[in-house]
Amino acid sequence: MVTIKKITLENLEAYLLSNEFANFKNKPISELRAISYIHNPNSRNNDVVLYLGFIKNELVGYKSVFADTFKSAAKTIRFGWLSGTWTHQNYRRNGISSLLFNEVFKDWEGKLMYTNYANESKAVYDKTEKFQLLNSINGYRHYMRFSFKELLPPKSIIFKKSKLLLGVLDTILNSGFDVRFNFLKIKNKDLYKFNKIEKWTGKEQNFLKSFKENELFCRGVKEFEWIHKYPWIKTDIGTKDKSENYYFSSFANKFKSEWYVIYNSNSGEITGVVLINIRDQQLKIPYIYITPNLKDYLINVILKLCLTHKINHLTIYNDLLNTTFLNEKYLKLKSKKFVQNYFITKELLREFPEIKKSTIQFGDGDVVFT
Repeated sequence: MVTIKKITLENLEAYLLSNEFANFKNKPISELRAISYIHNPNSRNNDVVLYLGFIKNELVGYKSVFADTFKSAAKTIRFGWLSGTWTHQNYRRNGISSLLFNEVFKDWEGKLMYTNYANESKAVYDKTEKFQLLNSINGYRHYMRFSFKELLPPKSIIFKKSKLLLGVLDTILNSGFDVRFNFLKIKNKDLYKFNKIEKWTGKEQNFLKSFKENELFCRGVKEFEWIHKYPWIKTDIGTKDKSENYYFSSFANKFKSEWYVIYNSNSGEITGVVLINIRDQQLKIPYIYITPNLKDYLINVILKLCLTHKINHLTIYNDLLNTTFLNEKYLKLKSKKFVQNYFITKELLREFPEIKKSTIQFGDGDVVFT
């Protein structure tokens, strides 16, 4: 018999301080994610954000949800992102995840979406027959340096036992391969300025208006500041220790998430706003807002960042940048195509069918946090 407990947003902080939470071997939410949920500008106190399944007082499964909004005509619609699903390995295939989902579906009135999913989670959602594909966005992962230590161990037990040797091989190969960056010259270097956004102003907001007209999700400056101020990943030793009891990501050896503005040096006119995430030796660009003439300059800035931070691979979901980048063959080892899928409940899509025509950015959903 599974007993389900629900934690609302207004009770989330107190629950993290409870004895019950302290005694969990597997934490149902990280402290960082909980703090982010609490400060989510689209949340409400009565939102149920954490669903816990127990069998004889043992935590055997959980789901977490956070609020977001999308645009449809003149309306702003609230819904929940499914983000963080876990079932104890000894209780899988017993319908626990489905029981928790049914409660989520009821509380959020069928207004749900998900992306950035594990195959096991998608199998549960497919079984409910309540979701359909909303949209897919195409991207590429560009491999910039040798990273056998990272890529090969999951493929074979032999490689897993040889991680130390693979790491040495990576170091030797990259010491020579990185020299190519020394010959890289940033195109139009004097024409543009690339600055970190310390504080959002009306100039950046006005620049984004034309891009936002076709976007589905209503993420603006308040959401962008929330994402930056309340990350789900940190690099301190305390977070590392706590991460051992949490199934999802919360710790990285290196993590930077910064917004940048690009403007014309002569006119002072803004020509681009981008969010760049660096996690260990990976670089992602969750949000990209640029004018077409900026692509060559931005590509070269990104390549310089790859050198500075020893980036093994970078992920881009932007046709303009990828088309340009795929032609820069001498700067990368290979490129691999990826697809990011976004799923929505059938009821929600039936009510707002026009949203399929809207654009989605790679950072939408919980992708920007991970």
